[in-house]
Amino acid sequence: MFLLLGERTAPAGNNTFTVTQTIMTSNFNTLFAFWSGSNVFDSNCVSLQPTITQNTTTGVVTVAFNAPTADTYIISIKYKADSVSGKPPPSPGTTVHSTQNVNSARAQCARAGV
Repeated sequence: MFLLLGERTAPAGNNTFTVTQTIMTSNFNTLFAFWSGSNVFDSNCVSLQPTITQNTTTGVVTVAFNAPTADTYIISIKYKADSVSGKPPPSPGTTVHSTQNVNSARAQCARAGV
């Protein structure tokens, strides 16, 4: 399992965000599946009880939640690292690179699994 964390500013009311996966090389074609426990947190690390789904063909994860106020919210997507297990390895080469970046201390509540 690994986490993809991100902050998004959202207005009060219903909001929908998408998280996409893109394979940047032609040596691998399996996308990660998301895992239960993915969530959206407010600035006090309180869960907003989102609805999170994944399109199994495109890998796009859709996150829908009702924001009580306009604010910045933390989106935490858990991916199954073993969802690529048993798939053909990258070829040529044996490495697939992934980069993730979170630029905020407020994402700490999602990292702590709150």
